Amino acid sequence: MKNLNDLLAKDAKAKQFFLTLPENAQGALIQSTNQIHNMDELYLHACQAMESHACQAMESHPHSNMKKR
Repeated sequence: MKNLNDLLAKDAKAKQFFLTLPENAQGALIQSTNQIHNMDELYLHACQAMESHACQAMESHPHSNMKKR
């Protein structure tokens, strides 16, 4: 995928996840659009955009491929 916009247009699960995020997190992801090419990068950047405790919730999200730390 070229960037976040491409990912969201072609991956329904990515779009669904993106739309569940708070507006401030979505805005941060849009600012990083060229650094996001797949679901793992989407989760990583979303995690960085939100409080660190949200990272644990995203790791257990059913669509996440992130490995537990």
